[in-house]
Amino acid sequence: VGIACRLPGFIRDLKSHNWEKIGAILNNDVLPYLKQQGVEKIGIMGFCWGAWIAARASTSPDFCCAAGVHPSTTSICSLLSEDHNDLCDQVQCPTMILTAKNDDACLKEDGPIATAMAAKPFGADCVFKTFPDMKHGWVNRAGLDNEKVARDYQVAMDM
Repeated sequence: VGIACRLPGFIRDLKSHNWEKIGAILNNDVLPYLKQQGVEKIGIMGFCWGAWIAARASTSPDFCCAAGVHPSTTSICSLLSEDHNDLCDQVQCPTMILTAKNDDACLKEDGPIATAMAAKPFGADCVFKTFPDMKHGWVNRAGLDNEKVARDYQVAMDM
């Protein structure tokens, strides 16, 4: 009940925090600060809807790599009326996508996004892996007291 009550507000907030707003913060505040601190290489990682932020950020040459763990990029693109395939076509750096059994098929290692990424100049450095025993959210929400979750969590962390 608690999640269902908060979901409409979450979706409304997400719609109001589109890439125009998030990208401006990243490009005008975060990246200049990191560069001022002497950071020379920047990677980005997102979980669930945060993978959409990572994907959007990785369209910039400022990022050397990106990762999405149990990504919801297709859902977020749909919610924001963005073209998911177009977003993936714009990615400019090696990307790692770790999916669960119930994540979108287009993001799995045998899906069209993996195929398109493999054709890019950095394609050999991209990683797509599905964890068939896991459900969406396992890395940051599932209990490590479950033997299979602990096993796959460790595999993901070691990648």
